[in-house]
Amino acid sequence: LLSKSSALQAFPTLNPDGLVDAIIFYDSQHSSAHGAKITNCTSLTSLTPPDPTTHPHHLSRVLITDTLTCHSFPVCFGCLITTTDPHADSLLQLADPDPEHTRSPTLKALRDVHIALPAYYAPRGMVLLDPKTEDGRVVFLFPWEGETIAGTTDTPVAPVPAGALAGEGEEPAMVREEEIRWALDEVRKCLAPDVGVSRTDVLSARCGLRPLVVSA
Repeated sequence: LLSKSSALQAFPTLNPDGLVDAIIFYDSQHSSAHGAKITNCTSLTSLTPPDPTTHPHHLSRVLITDTLTCHSFPVCFGCLITTTDPHADSLLQLADPDPEHTRSPTLKALRDVHIALPAYYAPRGMVLLDPKTEDGRVVFLFPWEGETIAGTTDTPVAPVPAGALAGEGEEPAMVREEEIRWALDEVRKCLAPDVGVSRTDVLSARCGLRPLVVSA
């Protein structure tokens, strides 16, 4: 727990108006060196469940396609952990494509827009999280690669069609001007009035889909 003065010392651009105290918490960490092989520009195009008659060790098989060369190659595994975000349901459908077996969606997608601002809006090594916006959405600012990333919009989107591959059936990933304005308006409330965040401070903007578990 930080006092008001300690919070302003840790995050100098923070708006002092109405500030009583702040809390530091640790939400996540990265573990980037455990033997994993990472690829991009690839797509999982099929998934074959294990066949005990051909795979005595009960290995499953996926087909991966290089989207730049269109070359496909198989990968066998004993355990598949899906990190396909809102596409997890579609991947499960690939594992059981029988149309007689219908699955209830387990995930829904939200469209998140983040804007990039100059680095001086957030101190290095410190993230600001404000969970009390006017409409209940969360706003954050964090330092990243010499910039400050701010967001997020949390806009519901249409579900990805069953059986669609990643990227298929989605809304175009284009940032709308009103989304940038919303992010800027919320950032201004978090920062001191004399900081003066403006539209010209936006270096870039990006959007993507974030999954949430569907309530039972």
